[in-house]
Amino acid sequence: MGEAAHKLGGNVKKCSRKDCSQINPQPEKNFGACKRLPSGLRPECNYCRRIESAKKYKEDPEKWRIRRHRYFSKDPDAFRKKQRDAYFRSKPYSKYRKVSCENCGFKALDLCQLDVDHIDGDHYNNEPSNLQTLCANCHRLKTKLARNGPYHHLHMKDGK
Repeated sequence: MGEAAHKLGGNVKKCSRKDCSQINPQPEKNFGACKRLPSGLRPECNYCRRIESAKKYKEDPEKWRIRRHRYFSKDPDAFRKKQRDAYFRSKPYSKYRKVSCENCGFKALDLCQLDVDHIDGDHYNNEPSNLQTLCANCHRLKTKLARNGPYHHLHMKDGK
């Protein structure tokens, strides 16, 4: 198995299912996490697990829908509030988004058309004075002109 590990580039593991159609051994990234097992990985690969889940869903789809939405059905308002709070924790600057672009005045039909831009380019500086709401076009143009975006090397002239 040492040669297989070398070819696959890292640690490998074999799926426990005898009817697994994947090439074994596989990279460990193809196995889900499992806290109960000492290895920390599930015995079956993600592919086999998806097939098994699909079979169970076909047998009783209503059971799976109920399981999936049990938290939502108990208290929909509390569920939505938890989702909203989680979003604002992951992107704290999003609560400062306005309804129109501060550069061109574009009025959005939906807030997904607007981005919150960090004026100084520091994504950890979430002070309201450092944030502005821009439409997608203005945001991309500002990033290109500032030459601090992830693709700035594509826009440089003469290699400078």
